[in-house]
Amino acid sequence: RLDRDGQAAIEKADFQTAIVQLSKAAEIDPNNASVHSSRGVALMRKGDLSAALKSLDTACVLSPETAAFFYNRGNIHRKTGSLDKAIDDYSKAIALDPSHARAMCNRGGIFFTKKEFEKAIAEFNAALKIDGSNIEALTGRGRALERMDRIDQAVKDYERACQVDPKDARGFAHLGGL
Repeated sequence: RLDRDGQAAIEKADFQTAIVQLSKAAEIDPNNASVHSSRGVALMRKGDLSAALKSLDTACVLSPETAAFFYNRGNIHRKTGSLDKAIDDYSKAIALDPSHARAMCNRGGIFFTKKEFEKAIAEFNAALKIDGSNIEALTGRGRALERMDRIDQAVKDYERACQVDPKDARGFAHLGGL
């Protein structure tokens, strides 16, 4: 019940309630990796990255075969600026779940930040093989192509993003900026 209530609180963006519920659940069942991961996500969203990282470390140790835990820990590393650690965690998530397009997009975003545009494009391409309408991958690849002065290709990605979901402003914003 505590786990379920904590999950519901996360969905409502009530992170303080989620942390309390999930902390109680972790006390009752300290070997429940899912509870530690969810608690880590709630702590991350509340802004306590140090405590979030500890919770996700525990989840990853307890359940080293669960891609989502490494993905979540990668997100914390990314937020703290530990980009190489984030890449490692996203890579573990992808190794455990080769269809984890979000991890590919996040890893591509880090390569973009590091100005490794070819690597970024490869990540976004991999995500698009899984989900050809992934707006994050389309706009991410477009941004990398734009930085490489491959403007015609970038325009095509931005236009595709606009077609995929006309209510999502990202494609339009990038296209307008270009």
